[in-house]
Amino acid sequence: MEGVFIMIKVNKYYFAWHEKEEKAFLEEMSLKGYRLCKLGIFKYYFEECEPENRIYEADFRTFDKMSREEYLQLYLDSGWEFDAQISGWYMFSRINDGVHTSLFNDKPTLKQKYKRLLMFLGLLGLPVYYYALIILPNLESELSGFYTFFRLFYTILVPIHLFALVRIYFLYRKFD
Repeated sequence: MEGVFIMIKVNKYYFAWHEKEEKAFLEEMSLKGYRLCKLGIFKYYFEECEPENRIYEADFRTFDKMSREEYLQLYLDSGWEFDAQISGWYMFSRINDGVHTSLFNDKPTLKQKYKRLLMFLGLLGLPVYYYALIILPNLESELSGFYTFFRLFYTILVPIHLFALVRIYFLYRKFD
């Protein structure tokens, strides 16, 4: 049947500091004949294709003056193809022609990527910390049954968020 393609979903945990492992996984899938077409929270969606030797790279983009179209065109003009996006993460790929190339050809641009991620995580964490440190401790004890779930949730979320901030900060500092 022409025009029919097979899509597979792979559940896999990945974090910003696992870029090398994520890249290797995507490149291995490409060699097996699966090309990334969509991202979900801890999910990859692939289309079946001819096996290819592709290079994958990720970029994190948040608030800037450049439109999404201009941003994507910048990478398209550099020989990269846009594959998928989830939130501020954009995945690009290109056929491996043996020439070493990356989305980030120097340390300052790579450092800027981690700075954008740090700023985003920091802003995202402000309401989390406010709620966990100011609101939850001051709730009436008779409401504790209803708020037990939220207390547990924030008891887990705050250390995970802090851990992520520290990991990204050390990646950022690595390029000083």
